Amino acid sequence: MNSYTISYDNPHTRLINIKIHFPSLKGLNTQFKLPKWRPGRYELGNFAGNIYNVQALSSDGTLYKLPKISTNCWKLNHKDGEPVTLVYQYYANQHDGGGTFLSANKLYINPINCLLYTDNSRYEPCLLHIDIPDTYKIAISLHENNNGFFASSFDELVDSPFVASPNLTCLTYQVRRKPFYIWIDGEHNVDLEKLCNDFIAFTESQVAILPWQELDAFHFIIQILPFKAYHGVEHKHCTIIILGPDAGSTNDHFYEQLMGVSSHELFHYWNVKRLKPQAFTPYDYDTENYYDTGYVVEGFTMYYGDLALKRGGVFDEDWYIKELNRIIKRHYDNFGRLHFSLRESSQDLWVDGYKNVAPNRKVSIYIEGCL
Repeated sequence: MNSYTISYDNPHTRLINIKIHFPSLKGLNTQFKLPKWRPGRYELGNFAGNIYNVQALSSDGTLYKLPKISTNCWKLNHKDGEPVTLVYQYYANQHDGGGTFLSANKLYINPINCLLYTDNSRYEPCLLHIDIPDTYKIAISLHENNNGFFASSFDELVDSPFVASPNLTCLTYQVRRKPFYIWIDGEHNVDLEKLCNDFIAFTESQVAILPWQELDAFHFIIQILPFKAYHGVEHKHCTIIILGPDAGSTNDHFYEQLMGVSSHELFHYWNVKRLKPQAFTPYDYDTENYYDTGYVVEGFTMYYGDLALKRGGVFDEDWYIKELNRIIKRHYDNFGRLHFSLRESSQDLWVDGYKNVAPNRKVSIYIEGCL
């Protein structure tokens, strides 16, 4: 079984150490790849720009040449069936919903940013080992197995971000006998009893209309930061949520943001993680995965995320009407609606990311899909 080990020496350098052991490489050469993008963000990520010193070692410690043959790929010549270990470092200084970050009191990893794979091993099971201080707790959706965390495939591994920190708080609740976990890292003054009750309310609202039979457990991994931030990313068994600043964690706007992004990301459990565009079956990590239904993926999720908060009684009808008015205003304020259709705007996420580089050129798939 392939094994991945993540550790670090000095957190102030932001460098994490990665060791990957492949017990048997097939054929006479292998290409080791790093994904060029991450599901949930439909633009190229250039993660390879953060990698240092990729080396390959044989079982007796012999150092192999490992030339880089493209922006995200390294090639190794070897004997058929030979075990090989890769070692390298990754610069972890991106603290958002899709990044990887290391500090004196936190290890936050989105594995898709930093873990290499091969085409032959992509669908094989693997183990993840995380070397952290004994005082740290870890928020992760993978199941622990033999002092590591088991993933059924590389796809499951890289769809399982985690946070390790001594400051994690964990709340749990059940809906229809299914367990849900709320992990919170960071300073805050949120009323945790109210938070948990409100999470139950919007979860019950969503479970009532969606098929959840295969749910094992779901993890909300929330990081509250000391600077302005608002980001959520969906994963098959969890979501990463970033909010800040922590000084505002007691005000109404902060709480509305927390509820809004959490309900939105939970709806993604079904919409895009299980019901997904044909272009994503399977994901192609080597290039753009063009599809023209981004407004379904994000816009429908935005609509049902807000509706679940209203139906569940988390917020009242006045709040919901105010949200609809805000969305309608953003529609009329964007003259891109006169130039680009929803389908064209969905495809062009891959062209200019999520920025309206040329003014009034395209529409928001979130706003227009919601309407």
